[in-house]
Amino acid sequence: MWNPVIISALIVMLLITVLEMVSMNPFDQAWTFLKSGDYRQAAGMAIRNRVHPSLVLWLRRSPEEDSMHGLWELPGGKVEEHHRDPQHTAEEEVMEECGLPVSNVESIGQHIDHDMQKVYHGFTGDAEHSEVTLPRNPETGVQEHDKYMWRDPESMFETYEGNVSHHAQYLLGQQEEPEQEVF
Repeated sequence: MWNPVIISALIVMLLITVLEMVSMNPFDQAWTFLKSGDYRQAAGMAIRNRVHPSLVLWLRRSPEEDSMHGLWELPGGKVEEHHRDPQHTAEEEVMEECGLPVSNVESIGQHIDHDMQKVYHGFTGDAEHSEVTLPRNPETGVQEHDKYMWRDPESMFETYEGNVSHHAQYLLGQQEEPEQEVF
């Protein structure tokens, strides 16, 4: 037989959780839900050039990388335990991958890829300068990216069609999200 005290405690805990989620903005609701699920979390940033704001920084994956050699993508990476949230991940990855401090960081949404079971959180930010460095990973010696360019997204998608990250295409409005069931 169930103890009425235990049942009451469980109901109260459930109500508190629901009330906390209802009071959150949609971004925090999705982050809370997805963080506890099986989907991998990643974050990246479309970095605007301060001198030419229509230009965005693109990085090309190096042949030294394990996969997707030659793919043009936005700086970004996996959300790890030490990151506070996806924005922190994006800001840290920008510094690690290209040495650029950024300001005016804003969310531009998420790309939920059900096939890859991955949520890619997108941000925009302004580069403090345009001097990009492409370092080697100090632990592995591998260079993740071998080239970079500042280019507007539309011409990037036209010129490098099929060789630009699909996460960047979704987040920058060049590809429509397929109709999916909402969680």
